[in-house]
Amino acid sequence: MTALPGSRVGNVRPVAVTQTIDELEAALAGTQITGWDIVWAVVALIVAVILSRLARGLMARLLRNVDGLSLDAKQLIGRVTAWMVILRGLAIAISLIGGNSAPIIILLVSAVVVLALALRGTAENFAAGIVLQTRGSIKVGDEIAALGFTGIVEELNGRSVVVRTIDGRILHLPNAKVIEEPLANHSTLGARRSELSIECTSSADIETAIEAITRAATQAEGVLADPAPWVVVISMGGDGTSLVLRFWHAPSEGPVVTARVVAA
Repeated sequence: MTALPGSRVGNVRPVAVTQTIDELEAALAGTQITGWDIVWAVVALIVAVILSRLARGLMARLLRNVDGLSLDAKQLIGRVTAWMVILRGLAIAISLIGGNSAPIIILLVSAVVVLALALRGTAENFAAGIVLQTRGSIKVGDEIAALGFTGIVEELNGRSVVVRTIDGRILHLPNAKVIEEPLANHSTLGARRSELSIECTSSADIETAIEAITRAATQAEGVLADPAPWVVVISMGGDGTSLVLRFWHAPSEGPVVTARVVAA
């Protein structure tokens, strides 16, 4: 019986694969390695190469928005990640053909341990920097209070949060420390409240004083109209009355606006 032309096409590849495996079996006669072992080892290597490219691409996307790292550093991290995946695939391939993959696994583990020890502080700050930037808890231009310092965020990078203080200093706060300790963002709500303590004599008309203080604070430049300034009576006694003036202003203008209110 003559085979139809179309039937040959569907059988060519299976027959070729089977013949190739048979040839491998014949070549490996006398050993414990089978042709299928080699096939699966090759498949493991191919999968490892594919996964390494995916891992490199994923790392590139993760590092795309991370400031403070040069393009060369980002590419180096991607390549190291890819090679670690390939080495793992190579170890699996060697074990599939009955070889000893322990040296490669030991090499891989040793490389990871050495990198972890050498870059321990850098890695912690780098990971914390990614968390800070992806979470969006702070951004450039915000006024923050962290690690006992207060200032404006100038830069977020892979190592630190760069802050400019009110007195003109530039501070580099380690990312890992910033994320571990309490962090206050003064700019999140768009305004901050300040207050002044005021002492009135016992003979003063308190209602008149409160009205005059509130009016003066309202007219001071930088004081927000909403919420409006208000005065609270703290204590009253023979020596006089203690008042507290509370007013709102832009987050980073506290000292300046307070000085204007005092002058008013």
